[in-house]
Amino acid sequence: MQKFIGAVSIVCGTAIGAGLIALPLALAKVGIAITEVLILVNLLVAYRTSCVMIDINHHLSKGTSIVECSKILSGDWMRMLAMASFFALSFSLLAVYIACTADIISAAFGQKSSTMIVILCGTVFCILFSLKVKLLSNLNSIFFILLILSIFTVLFKVFIKSFSMPFFSDISNGNHIFSALPILFTSFGVQNVCPHVYDFLDKNHEKTKRAFLVGIIFTAIIYMSWIYVVLTSI
Repeated sequence: MQKFIGAVSIVCGTAIGAGLIALPLALAKVGIAITEVLILVNLLVAYRTSCVMIDINHHLSKGTSIVECSKILSGDWMRMLAMASFFALSFSLLAVYIACTADIISAAFGQKSSTMIVILCGTVFCILFSLKVKLLSNLNSIFFILLILSIFTVLFKVFIKSFSMPFFSDISNGNHIFSALPILFTSFGVQNVCPHVYDFLDKNHEKTKRAFLVGIIFTAIIYMSWIYVVLTSI
């Protein structure tokens, strides 16, 4: 059970991040009703694509990354393309997390973000990534619990205030939806941790799928609650 909870924490911790800031901004002109529908669609897409990756890992009888799967199934050229895309995405996400962490630390101490704080944050990230898998998983579970507690604390404090927002917004041209979709899909990006979770759960095919289902549903609930409260209170 502890491993299953750890696996769910990995899935949720991978998805919940910068989307807490980006999604309310991207969906502010879409309306609550359409936003909830889009999140449900992304939930289904994220789970089904994760299942495909889990099935491939199960077929290969080992946790295999997207890059290695591309090589096995499609050859070296596809492996190179997948590697370039994966590294570009990983670099972009790490840059966002390091910059945001540095800004939060700077704001907490009433200072402007400096290069030194950014370097310090990057160093801490490198140390965390170099830890053993079991220790990193335990730390991830702890940080995830703290994140969830922080989110619900903010939600509770904001929710008790008065708020109002139209359930539907003017989206006749559809541009707001299309501009929000890339951010939505990125906010539900958990497929890259499929091989890690598969190995972490001792290559149990069904348990891995359940962990992703629970993790993605919990992520959707967090995003729905967060976006609803933020958009109706600001």
